[in-house]
This record gives sequence, structure tokens and C-alpha cells, in this order.
Amino acid sequence: ETILSKGGSLAIQPGGVKEQAATREDQEQAFFPAGLGFIKMAIKYGVPLMPIYIFGENQLYKRVRGLDWLTNMIRRLTGLTFPIVLAKWNMPQAGFFPRATDIHIRWGSPVDVGPKEDEPSAERIQEVFERYLSELQRLFDANAKDCLPRAVAEKGLKVVKLADSRASSSAGPSGSSKGKRS
Repeated sequence: ETILSKGGSLAIQPGGVKEQAATREDQEQAFFPAGLGFIKMAIKYGVPLMPIYIFGENQLYKRVRGLDWLTNMIRRLTGLTFPIVLAKWNMPQAGFFPRATDIHIRWGSPVDVGPKEDEPSAERIQEVFERYLSELQRLFDANAKDCLPRAVAEKGLKVVKLADSRASSSAGPSGSSKGKRS
């Protein structure tokens, strides 16, 4: 917050560890935290949101299906998220040797958050989030066919808003694809 209070800007990847753990090379996904703190902070400081999408990063590794239990066990034991993947030459866990793929970084139009407000209402946060998602979806749709494998682009972008883990210890993601959100 120090940087924002001094008029600076930040780059934030809202999906974080949850998105990393659920990455798939055959489905583009964008995860968002339940509290939408990045939206609240942008409103508090009156900083526009700049949607950015990195196309191709999910294709760097191929997820090994059926081993989510192992990823979860490693996370419980160590606190580290370690998805089980295949990399270059189909080598398991060869994180230093990603598969060959093109990476494309695209950015959309800034999303204005309106006037500064120290404690924005849940309704205002949700309204700004919906505008952010609309621009992210527009950005994805405009670039997916040129920046992703055809089969992946055709599936669209799955947006996942995580459940509030404080409300329930078993809370998990909920989401939808092709522009639909929950």
C-alpha cells in the first residue's frame, strides 16, 4: 500500500497459488480471491486496473491427471504448491525445461475505478470487478485464436472466483467458462 499511497502502480496476479495448483494446458483459467482485495485497494487509492493476459504460459507444462492428491499432500506437509507436471521431452517435474511454446503478453484497456473511497461497499467492489472481468474477457476473446492452440482457444476463458475460506474450511473454487462467471 505504501507504493500506491505515493502515487505508484503495482502489478498483481490475483490467482496466486490456487491458480498455480489448478493450472491446465488444455483450459485457460483465471482465479480470483473471494475478498477481491486487489479491487478494494484500487478503489481506495483511485488507481485504474489494467487487465493483462499471458497467453501460452499454461502450455509450458502438461498437468499429470489424477495426481492432485499428491499436490495437495505436498502442500499440506510443506506449505509449497508443487503441481505434478510433464515438461520438455515429457520428463516429469522438469521445471527447468519447459515445453517449447510461444508466449504472448497482451494488455487491455484500463478500467477506471471511480473516485477514491477508503471503505468501498461490497456492491461497489463487485461492480468494479464485473467491469474488470468484462475487459479481461474482451482481451482474451480478441487474442485467443492468434495466441493459443486452436482447441484451447475454442474452450474460452474459465473465470473462477474462489469461495471465502474464512466462511468454511471446505470452501473451494466455483467457476464457469466462455464468459460466464460465478
